[in-house]
Amino acid sequence: MNWFKRQKNKVSRWLLMRKIKKIAEPPTDKELVYTDKSGNRFYVLKNSANLPAERCLPAWVYTNDSEYGLTSARLRYGFAKQKEAINKPNPDLVTISQIIGAFEAADSLYCEPEILLNLASVYTTMNDERFDEFADYIQKEKRRAWDKDNEAKSFFLQFAYRFSKKYSEQPKLNVLDYLKKVKPVLDQIGLNLDPR
Repeated sequence: MNWFKRQKNKVSRWLLMRKIKKIAEPPTDKELVYTDKSGNRFYVLKNSANLPAERCLPAWVYTNDSEYGLTSARLRYGFAKQKEAINKPNPDLVTISQIIGAFEAADSLYCEPEILLNLASVYTTMNDERFDEFADYIQKEKRRAWDKDNEAKSFFLQFAYRFSKKYSEQPKLNVLDYLKKVKPVLDQIGLNLDPR
């Protein structure tokens, strides 16, 4: 009889400790979505509406970038280049028209790859990164990992597309095929809106 009581007490303590442990541990509502060839593991929140405040602002900025098809840095550079061309003694109309053409081309795009990867970096964490922090150096590590692994980059381009503003216009878009088709447009944008 004593043996039975001791076993019952052990089980009771084990159950109590298990309950205490569950209460003490913060709930994890993240899930693994991808493991790249280097062994990096990428996680997302099961409900992206629970995105912490530290990530909401960058998400909003990148989503707005996706509306124009350009990163805000390229947009600012294009405006600066236009102002410079206009303020010359003889305004440089060729440069101005090239920039306007690049802006129009970008507006017709669903999104450029850099914006999609920025969105992916907001909505995912890599390895031990926590969702309640958003450090630039970690985001750069993710981008380097994706640049080394084309399969991972392809996955995250497609993954991030659903967070873009234009997703509702064409939800079944295959981003990789689309980016291949619009490569000349992307080259034109890079030629005219990237600082040399």
